[in-house]
Amino acid sequence: MADLELLNKSKCGFRSKYIIDAALKVFNDEINLFELQLYDTYDVRNMLMSIRGVGPKVADCVMLYSIGRYEAFPTDVWIKRVVEFLYLKRKTSNSDVQSFAKEKFGDLSGFAQQYLFNYAKDHVSKDVFKERKN
Repeated sequence: MADLELLNKSKCGFRSKYIIDAALKVFNDEINLFELQLYDTYDVRNMLMSIRGVGPKVADCVMLYSIGRYEAFPTDVWIKRVVEFLYLKRKTSNSDVQSFAKEKFGDLSGFAQQYLFNYAKDHVSKDVFKERKN
């Protein structure tokens, strides 16, 4: 197992401690990467978020892109703003955006997230991505 000093030589910076935490959780079988698909999305998200430095967005990205959980809807500030602009018409929380996506897009939410971001980037006024005061 690589130690922090050795890992820092790879120029991971502040992420070194997160990489070590993830590796230890896998090594100690706290997280079995081969069994993640056996759990429901809520439990997988929580397992991933038990890794130091992993929040909801990163957990959703891992689920969507690595284990084919197409219902995952990675939500960052940009996705939140475009959903607020196109659908909700009000400022809201990330959890409200997640709930909206689950209801509106269901098991294909991850695909919708990609289309929404691409559409916003190409077609919606850049004002959508500026901080709004509502």
